[in-house]
Amino acid sequence: MAGHKYERILTKKGERHYPGIFRVVAEGKPAGFIVFFRVRGVGQKTKSFSRLHDAIEFQGTTRSRQWQSEARRRAKSRVSVSEHYWKWLERNRGITESTRRRYEGIGQMYICPGWLGRMLVWDVSRRVRAGRSLERHVGGLSRGHSPP
Repeated sequence: MAGHKYERILTKKGERHYPGIFRVVAEGKPAGFIVFFRVRGVGQKTKSFSRLHDAIEFQGTTRSRQWQSEARRRAKSRVSVSEHYWKWLERNRGITESTRRRYEGIGQMYICPGWLGRMLVWDVSRRVRAGRSLERHVGGLSRGHSPP
């Protein structure tokens, strides 16, 4: 990033720093913080924060095995609902031709052009795992509610 400078964060005595967390300094902008971390099997990543406390907290979560495996799965599953829908329809050979045409129409009219088609499959499945009903989530569209 041109014009940005990364500074190591030290205490007033200059003795302690936070490895992997740096202060981002850019002329004319408020200072922020960036965390450098690795996801095994994916590589190095970064995430920016406006407060040091948030950066330290996030860095602590990146060290848990559960977070690492979730980040790995998420990085490898960058498939949109729209892409998944058409692949699913191709694979599903046990439906009649009239049903297939109806599903194609649903995909073209409702899934692909809207926000649901742009969502990642990972995000939808995460919502369902968190106990939210996907039917209720999508059903809100017919009542004119915007997506959460």
